Amino acid sequence: MKDFMVEIDYGDTVEIKVDAPSPFQPRLRVSTCGFRIVENQVEAQAVGFAIGTRLWLVEKGDGSSFEIPEEFIEKVDEN
Repeated sequence: MKDFMVEIDYGDTVEIKVDAPSPFQPRLRVSTCGFRIVENQVEAQAVGFAIGTRLWLVEKGDGSSFEIPEEFIEKVDEN
């Protein structure tokens, strides 16, 4: 499993990185709601990401939500 430096937390505003696959809507700003770790091969096959991937549940401004691997999001400095 990957070793993560926690800089993203629940309720943070994050932006989807410009190099993220287009279905994730690059440059979109969303809020983090929670995360899970892909724990086994069955989950990995179902979501299409490797075991150990941290998937964040993020919410768009319209209230809809989706999961995205942590590698494709970055925290927005709102100061």
